[in-house]
Amino acid sequence: MNLNGITTLVVVAVPALLLVVFWVWMLIDCISRDYREFGTLISSDKSLDKLVWVLLLIFTSALGALAYYVAVYRRPRTAPDADAQERASEYAKTADRPADTSAH
Repeated sequence: MNLNGITTLVVVAVPALLLVVFWVWMLIDCISRDYREFGTLISSDKSLDKLVWVLLLIFTSALGALAYYVAVYRRPRTAPDADAQERASEYAKTADRPADTSAH
């Protein structure tokens, strides 16, 4: 292998390998992420959003991975039950209040 072949290998193969690694990383993140963590970018049904993102990542590879990174991955992850915990704490606050027993 001459110097020209090594240069071509570095210029073409290394970025291609990095793109494949990035694509696999985003695909794994999308599959492992809870469906409730997806915004309603595509539809009001978050489970449909997850399916659409997985298909988009599979069929568009690195371009879809970049779109997923910008639209979903960069947002902070929330606990899957964060909404339920917030509702429960609000319910507990209202349950602790004494009932109004005065008759008008």
